[in-house]
Amino acid sequence: MLLLQVREKVDFVNQLKELFPGRKEVLVLKDSISELEKLEKKGLKYAKLALENVLKQKVKVLDIQGGTDVDTNILNAALKQNAFIATNDRLLRKQAKDKGLSTLAFNKSKKKIVVV
Repeated sequence: MLLLQVREKVDFVNQLKELFPGRKEVLVLKDSISELEKLEKKGLKYAKLALENVLKQKVKVLDIQGGTDVDTNILNAALKQNAFIATNDRLLRKQAKDKGLSTLAFNKSKKKIVVV
């Protein structure tokens, strides 16, 4: 979703705040930022923009350890924080649903984040 918001020119943070006015924070895992940094070093143009975008927006960065991979850390963080998972990754959405977590995805035709 972090790369997608740059590629699609959509402000996901503001959309999330509109969708959930009572929520105070948007959370991003340090692992996700590390992935963007790796992609930036490989020359992916959207990665640099996405990284700059995340760092300038007021998001809370969580350093969750212990999972075998980034997706596991995302699931663990969402369970611990009682948070939604915003992803277009179908497998991650299925894993979240199996754990009773709610997910959000980007609807390209509407250019909006939707609850799925």
